[in-house]
Amino acid sequence: MNGVSGYVISLLPRHLRPDQIFSGLKQFKYSSQVNSARIHQLVLHESGHYSHAEQAGQWFWAQIFASELANSILHGDPYVDGTEPSSTAGKQIALAEGWATFVENKAMKHFYNKLYEGGSWVNPVTNMENFTMLQRPNIYNLTNNHSWFLSGLMWDINDQAADSSGKLRNGQTYAVVNSLLDDVYIQDQGDLFPIFNALTSNVKDACDLGNRLVDNYVIGVEIEELFASYDYDCVTGDTVVDDPPNNTIPGVPYNFIVETFGGGLNVFFWTPVGAPM
Repeated sequence: MNGVSGYVISLLPRHLRPDQIFSGLKQFKYSSQVNSARIHQLVLHESGHYSHAEQAGQWFWAQIFASELANSILHGDPYVDGTEPSSTAGKQIALAEGWATFVENKAMKHFYNKLYEGGSWVNPVTNMENFTMLQRPNIYNLTNNHSWFLSGLMWDINDQAADSSGKLRNGQTYAVVNSLLDDVYIQDQGDLFPIFNALTSNVKDACDLGNRLVDNYVIGVEIEELFASYDYDCVTGDTVVDDPPNNTIPGVPYNFIVETFGGGLNVFFWTPVGAPM
């Protein structure tokens, strides 16, 4: 950061991008020792993000990155209450973090049959089958199975169990709104394929995801009911049309302006409104 150019986000050309860079891994401990499974859990979560970025494209992903960066700078929390830096951005974050958390849970089940949660190891299936969906804006702490992210919704799309053990709760009062009604199972060529295949450039929130799934599969009514129980009654089967690749400039975080764009440099400069120029 500096007073002239603001915050710089570099979108490097593909051949110069590292796959992933991690730091601070020594803090991922269990019983006072650095734990490989905990590190793998982090890597699996970030790999979920990487796959989403590759599938949806750099412009879509720049919007997610910009929103979480703005929240971190302005509020000290990349997620805040689910409505920052705007309600629309919160819906995008719910999708992106939901996919990464879903991948994390599925992969930890596959490799370890356990998940680190709240200071101890838990069973990933039991954990996610008791998911609590929190309405936005939300004041309560987030965990893998207690969140406004779409990870529980994605789990219910993917699992074979028909159940209603999870709950939708008010994010301000914690009152139960309704049970989560899971009567959906999409059997396809790959365990994660139905959802991943839907995460294209113009699928930007739960409504887009649900409508894309209704377009792709014949169990539309069950999908609509599941999404409605998660507080998304916007799934009606409307066709989601993808933008041509790379045809839009990433959205600008609230209270930020675009100072410089273009020139073939793959660099954006975001400056807080009112900051020294």
